[in-house]
Amino acid sequence: MAVTPDELRAWAVEVMKIPELSKTSDLSFICRGQMNEIWRYMIDNVKDLETAAAVHQNLQINNANSKCLSNLVPSGDVNVILILVSLQDRLE
Repeated sequence: MAVTPDELRAWAVEVMKIPELSKTSDLSFICRGQMNEIWRYMIDNVKDLETAAAVHQNLQINNANSKCLSNLVPSGDVNVILILVSLQDRLE
């Protein structure tokens, strides 16, 4: 799906916190050809700094929990680990 200059402007202002852009028409020249695919990827996948920080923190917590669980089950039995994760989720 093609990226419109309006869509790119809204993403730049709302997600990337770029100060208000003067004209949507100023963006029309970069929403063409192969650049359109790049902008589509950016709009769909690049999030604001707060969202990226929250995801990073969640991954760190998940990694720490995985290490704790693997210490409980030295053999690394996947079924036991899945049961422990399920129980942990229910307790939280």
